[in-house]
Amino acid sequence: MAAGRTQPIPTVSSGARAASLGGTRRDLGLDLARAFAVLSLLIPFGYWLQLIPVSWTFWIPQTLVPAEPLFAAILGAAAWRYARTANFPQLFAGTIVRFLALLLLGVALMQGITYLPQAGVTVPAQGFAYSLPFDMLVHLALLTLLTLLVVHLPLWAIAVLAVVTSPFITWTYTLLMDVAARADQWTAVQLPFLASHGVNHAQSAQLIWVLCLGIVLVRLYDNLQAKLAIPVVLAVLALAVYRTFNPYTELGFLNSPQVLLTLNLAATLYFWAECARLLSAQAGMLTPIARLGQMSLSASIVLSGIIIYAGPTIKAFTVGEHYVATGGWGTAVYWSAFLLLGAVIALGFCTLWSRMARSIAGRGPLEAILALISGRG
Repeated sequence: MAAGRTQPIPTVSSGARAASLGGTRRDLGLDLARAFAVLSLLIPFGYWLQLIPVSWTFWIPQTLVPAEPLFAAILGAAAWRYARTANFPQLFAGTIVRFLALLLLGVALMQGITYLPQAGVTVPAQGFAYSLPFDMLVHLALLTLLTLLVVHLPLWAIAVLAVVTSPFITWTYTLLMDVAARADQWTAVQLPFLASHGVNHAQSAQLIWVLCLGIVLVRLYDNLQAKLAIPVVLAVLALAVYRTFNPYTELGFLNSPQVLLTLNLAATLYFWAECARLLSAQAGMLTPIARLGQMSLSASIVLSGIIIYAGPTIKAFTVGEHYVATGGWGTAVYWSAFLLLGAVIALGFCTLWSRMARSIAGRGPLEAILALISGRG
């Protein structure tokens, strides 16, 4: 080596930092959105356990998308991006394994309903119904199979499919629901076990347009990025603030639940995509959140399972079986502590899961199945 010559200091680009989390900045944006969706599962369970005050039902639906349609939109977006990099045999095998994992684990999770005194409770608020997501995994399993037919369509065809299968066009939506109802009748006769444990084609069919909408939204963002994302996020935020303080004001078509869901889905996906773009240079600080998003399936199963099976018992031991949140600073402090505890548990779970995945690396099918279950998409 020549004396006095210094070696250049290697630099790491923001894209490389994002790649260190397991993908590109676009993947990081979906990972962050998935992590947000997992945490949003606390809302329906909080309603069910009466830990969310009734007074909060005005502003929560204005700012937070229900978990099930958010997962459906992300499922479509992630499947489309995966189809861009994988060949068809890989896409087909991954889709089938993920479908079986969602179906089997969803059916297993549904067993918890037998232990619940109020399994069917829902809380309608401002056009949204925060249903208990006991059968969410089963609905997503059926949607996963549909992605094989959708991801290779051109953008205009996916946009048309989203409109045709949505409630915006009544007669096509009614026809779709009739077909799904007949499929449910067939399942009830031929496969009664699945029909009694969450397989509901009508519920899944209601999310087809959301699945397609997720693909359309991310493809538009890939083309326009901040030019589209920032105005949409700011406009939806302003609308949410206005509707929070004026909940009974008539705003024409903006009062439609489908319009509100579309706007909130777009704002949620674009907000996290912009966070990934702007903070990719500090990707290290996003690692815990991104890892939770990468493991969203397994994390949501663990979270839902713990709450379904142990939630009432934990509530009875901590605040009392008949406790009803009334609002105020006490409830805010309680929820802050609850979310902090949930974050600690989630980070510990992700760390344990990643170590488990590394310890079984190279052991064949088991490692592949775990990667498909816990990986993004």
